[in-house]
Amino acid sequence: MPSTMRAAVAADLGIIRCEEVRIPTIAENEVLVRTIAASICGSDLHMLDTGWAMHAFPAMAGHPGHEAVGEVVQSRSTRIAEGDVVLTTPHIWNSRCFAEYQAVDDAHVLKLSSDFDVDTITLAQQLGTVIYAAKRLPATLEGQSCVVIGQGSAGLFWDFQLKSLGAEKIFSVEPLSWRRELGLSYGVDHAIDITGAEAVNAVNDMTGGIGADLVVEAVGSTETFS
Repeated sequence: MPSTMRAAVAADLGIIRCEEVRIPTIAENEVLVRTIAASICGSDLHMLDTGWAMHAFPAMAGHPGHEAVGEVVQSRSTRIAEGDVVLTTPHIWNSRCFAEYQAVDDAHVLKLSSDFDVDTITLAQQLGTVIYAAKRLPATLEGQSCVVIGQGSAGLFWDFQLKSLGAEKIFSVEPLSWRRELGLSYGVDHAIDITGAEAVNAVNDMTGGIGADLVVEAVGSTETFS
């Protein structure tokens, strides 16, 4: 077992360096995971570009990465063993998966079967977030019109989820053409390429002045609420 690892370190706003740092020591009920793959969440970009929710710069090695899959190489857990392949879902304030190794509390890892697909499994955390939020909605959205703001991974999952709940019409608001095209394949009925007040007017026009029954903000930005 080496004593050091490579890790991404956010040195300052918009500045990320690859550095050689010490491999973390695990505490009781923690596991040390060798990272196989990690995904970049939109919130990671907000944090690194604006400093939102960052404790300080330079940040902890591997922070703020929080969506990854890896193999457990050390364990002080009674339920997760060495050799297990896991999905890591650490709390974002203490997440460090942009590194070769990460120490994670065993409450924030999910054991995977051996036939997982690396290219898709890192999206499981994002999908789980959408499913959890959707449980607050009525059991059916039959006959209702819904707007999904943003067509990143969260927005696409919302398109599919709302259509599964029976939404009659789904409108997406997304300025990027390739994302709008993806949304149409996930259940969107009308893809709107404008934002702000113009998008509101477009939805009102297409619903005969009634507007949407439900609006989902899937960008993760306070600007979209105003």
